[in-house]
Amino acid sequence: MEYTGFEDCWHKWIEECISTSRLFTLINGSLSVEFDVISGLRQRDPLSPFLFNMVVEGLYVLISRGTKAGFLLGIEVGRGLQITHM
Repeated sequence: MEYTGFEDCWHKWIEECISTSRLFTLINGSLSVEFDVISGLRQRDPLSPFLFNMVVEGLYVLISRGTKAGFLLGIEVGRGLQITHM
């Protein structure tokens, strides 16, 4: 998130969302006692697509820097056109 220009408070907010999940279950129409979730994100969590895009953007930055520094080489397609990532 640092590389994409997000401030430190965003990092703290997302970490807090992932690490402090709490759930209730519905038993016979009544809510159970609240309990903590240990593993973080769940399927269909609204935060999941956002975090996926953040990781992809970070990977894009790393691949671009590696290519410019000469650590990574692309596949040459045509005359002088190199594809490094899609």
